[in-house]
Amino acid sequence: MTSAPHRLDERTYQVRTFGCQMNVHDSERISGLLEDAGYAPAAGPP
Repeated sequence: MTSAPHRLDERTYQVRTFGCQMNVHDSERISGLLEDAGYAPAAGPP
């Protein structure tokens, strides 16, 4: 049996940013909103 990378009830997110500085800024804002909503950054790439 293998262990799950995270608990099933844990909410995670991953934001991928492509393009210009404004996209980076928007990604940071989205990340902040998700963390405020109880999400945690995913451990690594999919």
